[in-house]
Amino acid sequence: MFQKFKCCLLLIIILNLVACESGVENQDLPPSQVILVEKSAEDAVEERGIDAEAIPGPDGDIVANGIYIEWYPLQEEDIVAYRIYRSEVDSVRDFVRIAQVQDTFYLDQNVAPNLKYYYYYVTAVDEAGQEGDPSEVVKYSLIPWADLHFPIRDAEFDGGNGTFQWDFASGFPVSFIFRLEREVTQNIYVNFFTKHITNITDYEVNQDWSLSRLSEEGLSTPLPTGRYRWRIDNVGSMEYQGSESVWEFFVVK
Repeated sequence: MFQKFKCCLLLIIILNLVACESGVENQDLPPSQVILVEKSAEDAVEERGIDAEAIPGPDGDIVANGIYIEWYPLQEEDIVAYRIYRSEVDSVRDFVRIAQVQDTFYLDQNVAPNLKYYYYYVTAVDEAGQEGDPSEVVKYSLIPWADLHFPIRDAEFDGGNGTFQWDFASGFPVSFIFRLEREVTQNIYVNFFTKHITNITDYEVNQDWSLSRLSEEGLSTPLPTGRYRWRIDNVGSMEYQGSESVWEFFVVK
């Protein structure tokens, strides 16, 4: 009897060792918690984390803004998807799954620029269908975006005395980011000038900013010859609140 007990005990130990070596136990574990990419500073050249993103129409004009979120990929080999959840109430209640993707980013286009906050978290799903713990919750609120009027659509621009024209549509922002990039090779642009402008004295809907005025903010003038693109990012009065215009293109000869 004792000999039989020892044989059974030895068999159990061997089976446990085989299971551990084959990774059977690890397969029972759900995915790790997703880590969201931290939001970059408003005037960062490389924009990361949750943010507004312009959605252009067929003719290139802006039709809406969406809310963009991103996260770091998990290292587990059996991850098959990520699920995005959203609440329109607060950071703890009424979350609904709005998407499942294989990428590590998502653009929520079903949102409105009405100062309302949207709350998000992300989970990972493995091959067994197990879902990991939620990421931290992040929020964002859209405000009306700027409409760019000149220069647009590859217009020729005076690199010495030109003027950028746009309007703030239905609401004047607390501040804005002026972004200017220069083409270095076909369709590849690098930052030429990015400035968070907070000392706005002209509280008009219609904005006219000459190169000389922008040079006071640090823009190097005159602009060298080449192709450029520019954009205005509006910044709201609350944390994680803003909007973007589309990129518009122009040429300095």
